This record gives sequence, structure tokens and C-alpha cells, in this order.
Amino acid sequence: MKRFTIVPAALGLLITLSAASQLFAAPTHSAQNRQESLAIGTLRSIASAEATYAAKYGRPVSLSELVEKEYLNARIKDGAELDGYRFGEVSVDATNQTWEFKAEPVDGTQGEHAFNIVNDYKVRYQVGLIAPKGKSGKVFGVE
Repeated sequence: MKRFTIVPAALGLLITLSAASQLFAAPTHSAQNRQESLAIGTLRSIASAEATYAAKYGRPVSLSELVEKEYLNARIKDGAELDGYRFGEVSVDATNQTWEFKAEPVDGTQGEHAFNIVNDYKVRYQVGLIAPKGKSGKVFGVE
């Protein structure tokens, strides 16, 4: 006589539903790390574009000018939301040869840190949704 049991089928369904629910959950810690890494990379791209432009023309320029002159991808603009972060131009001062750009998480599920970069080319961060100002944050990669 054959016995039919529902336990393996129910267990399989439970595992499948559990895995599927993870697809719609808030980003995991590793997803946040990925988004933070992309934000840092984008800030470094902006800094590199500033350096390249300044080497040729002797002054820093705005994000819109960097895009217009094709030093940056058109997706990167003031207020752009990319990979869970909002990018912004804090200041560009051609007279004093200074600039600052920021990347802030759109919300708390996107990243735990906000970042900035200034004309010393160091990415700085602080915990939260607001980027540090100037050189006030911790330098990324330095203990």
C-alpha cells in the first residue's frame, strides 16, 4: 500500500515562497554595499572629469558643463538619482579653484552612508542621509 504525504510538497512550497519574498524585500546589506560602492565610483568619476577639465582649461566647472563638454555621462547631473543615490553639486568656485559634490541615499534602505568629494579628491562619508560638508566627514578607506 502506497502512502501519500503532503509534508514534502508543503515544505517545498514554503521554501519557494520564502525565497520569492526575498526578491521583494528591502535591499540586503550586500545590496546596500553595492549601491554605496557605485555612489563612491560616480563621485570619483566626477572628480576625475573635474581634474581633466581643469588641466586643459585651468578652472573647475559645473556638472552640467562637464556633461555638455562630454567629460561625463549625461545621466550624471545635479539632482540625478542613480542606483539609490541622489547626486548633487554643492559648489563650484572657479576663482578659488574649489568644488564639492555629494551623493546621498534616496532613503534609508538604499544605503547607510552619505558621501561627498572635494577638490582634494578624497571621498568622505558620514552615517545617515545627509552628506558631510567640506572636509568634515571621515575619509573613505582610512581607519
